[in-house]
Amino acid sequence: MKFLWVLILLVPALVQGAEQIVECPVSLDVKSTASAPSGWQLAESPEPHVLDHIGLFRGNPADQESLVPESTDQQGRAKDVWKFDATEKMWAACFYTGTSLFVAKPLKQGVTRCEALYGSAHKGAQSSLIAARCQ
Repeated sequence: MKFLWVLILLVPALVQGAEQIVECPVSLDVKSTASAPSGWQLAESPEPHVLDHIGLFRGNPADQESLVPESTDQQGRAKDVWKFDATEKMWAACFYTGTSLFVAKPLKQGVTRCEALYGSAHKGAQSSLIAARCQ
């Protein structure tokens, strides 16, 4: 009887495919270089570059083919959902405040859906990404 329960619990997971949690680094260490125009002094803000949101790319992010999520508001929290074909090579990207730089890595093959849940209804520096997962 115990074996049957194990099968009943495992079958939905096998049908849906393996889940992949997207764990972004909390902050990004950015070293900027620039030349100040004549008469100006260059300074860098001490503010850290903290995690802002995630995004998805079809193929390598260098190709700049980002996907637009379906966004919803669930009980005062923003939720982004991306859906795509299992044959596509998808990448997850982590974006940070105060910089155009981001980090990215490929998702497991066969993934067809990703979700990101934020701490408030408005994405941005104050929203705090709670969780991101793909399956």
